[in-house]
Amino acid sequence: MTPVKPDSRPKVALSFDVEEWFHASVMEKYVPRASWHKQPSRLAEQVDNLLEFLEAIDAKATFFCLGILTERHTQVLRTIADAGHELGSHGMSHKNLYDLSHEDLRREIVDSKRALEDAIGVAIEGYRAANFSITDVAMDHMMEANYRYDSSVYAVEWHPNYGRLMKYPMRSDQPYSLVNGLWEVPLTVNKVLGFKMPWSGGAYLRHFPFGQFKSGFVRQAKKGYAQIYLHPWELDPYQPLPGSMSNLDRRRHSGGIDKVASRLESLNKSVAFCTIDKVLSSFRTS
Repeated sequence: MTPVKPDSRPKVALSFDVEEWFHASVMEKYVPRASWHKQPSRLAEQVDNLLEFLEAIDAKATFFCLGILTERHTQVLRTIADAGHELGSHGMSHKNLYDLSHEDLRREIVDSKRALEDAIGVAIEGYRAANFSITDVAMDHMMEANYRYDSSVYAVEWHPNYGRLMKYPMRSDQPYSLVNGLWEVPLTVNKVLGFKMPWSGGAYLRHFPFGQFKSGFVRQAKKGYAQIYLHPWELDPYQPLPGSMSNLDRRRHSGGIDKVASRLESLNKSVAFCTIDKVLSSFRTS
């Protein structure tokens, strides 16, 4: 019998923020929240296609789900769990945490965990803030709700929309312990000519020259840690985008979607995609 060759690829956290196509921040000026219930949903089809793709490349991922999805899409969320993937919370309503009152912030974090656990019947241990709008107070509420980790830190200080931590460290090179058993699993950053660049999202995967993106991402993975995140809608070229969208916003949201699957498949030849839980476990025990 020929011995099985060990997988030498570095393990990389793969995550998806599970939301509708119209929940994306670029859609706010075209699809008001008051009209969300009227929009056509493509989530079930998007998730089915994504799960089929992940099975084909033999990869597992962490899915951060919005709490409001339990109102109409509980079965979709259960399908993700039944396929052996990890589920986490993406908050309740996709609102930026730094714009919320103290009580609304608490509900966003605590209530989303409860809603997901009640609907799906699995433990929710991870959290990701909408648009990476993390705050110190949010961390306090995560500890209150007994989350095990957060994955919202994007340590790119110049970015105008990403949140900031003041009481806690912000780094990107590896998961790190914050306080009272709560860990941070940050997003990957890559330096280009000494300048820190976000290097961990579907938009960057879609819009950066792929050879450059892959080289930088694999380099970070070989250093010991990397994470990439996307959205189910980033593999869906059939979204009913508003006709009023500007060309710039349309390109920002959907440009390069047709290349995402092949680019992920190419990355998966150099790195081994897995859940955040699996990546974090190696740091917690080291």
